[in-house]
Amino acid sequence: VDLSVDLQLCRNEHELAVAYWYRDFLISSLLTQHNTMRRAKIAIKQAEQLQLQHQNHSSNSKPQKGGKKKGKNKKLTSNGAAPNQNTNNSTPTPEDEEDDFEFLLLNVKRGLCRGLVRFFAALKQAGLVQENEYEFTSNQRIFEKRYEPFAAIQQPPPLSYDDYLKGSDFSKVPQKDLLASTSECFNVSKSMIEKLLAQIPTTDPSYLPIQEDELRQLAKVCVGNSIYLQKLKQIIGEGTTKASVSIDVNTNKQFCTIKIG
Repeated sequence: VDLSVDLQLCRNEHELAVAYWYRDFLISSLLTQHNTMRRAKIAIKQAEQLQLQHQNHSSNSKPQKGGKKKGKNKKLTSNGAAPNQNTNNSTPTPEDEEDDFEFLLLNVKRGLCRGLVRFFAALKQAGLVQENEYEFTSNQRIFEKRYEPFAAIQQPPPLSYDDYLKGSDFSKVPQKDLLASTSECFNVSKSMIEKLLAQIPTTDPSYLPIQEDELRQLAKVCVGNSIYLQKLKQIIGEGTTKASVSIDVNTNKQFCTIKIG
């Protein structure tokens, strides 16, 4: 799906909306697996830490052989370890930081997908874009052929064109609510990008799943779409449908900026 957008195989607003909608589903499935793995890792670390604390407690509670001990017994900390003994196993490793970084990055990309799907729906609701009609094919046929390879994968299950129609139907959503939801997607994604940018200086470059330049590109996509979303609100307020819509992929090839002229 990423490659179809990157290579500009999606030639119009409808095809891009479908691609971002499907990518949202795939990223959500990946986040579910990511969450499962994160919980498993946390459970393993907690079990290891409890085992270490138990071993430390057992070793410190054993009676010493021989004569009377000199000095006072060493006091134990609340976790059963000697004060100078390091039992903190919760320090994040570079791999942990990489997982956390990637988890937040996936949320950024999902937020951008959702924002763009809603932006296209808002344009359609405002009457600025229309679905393409074909003489020798149809939107459903294009969908089926383009996403046919996913039928060979059991998890996540492949989606149908009917799934898309149901999942992307915003016709019953009030226009004001749809615009607000779209704006929130871009704003939340932008705030998460700022958190990621703040983490880059303290993260080992070899563990970064994305370069700083590309992150800044995604931030520009958020800002650009937010600006043109405000322009869409003005057009709706004026009650006109004469504005032109264009797709810009110069800032980032995977996530477009929807421009309104």
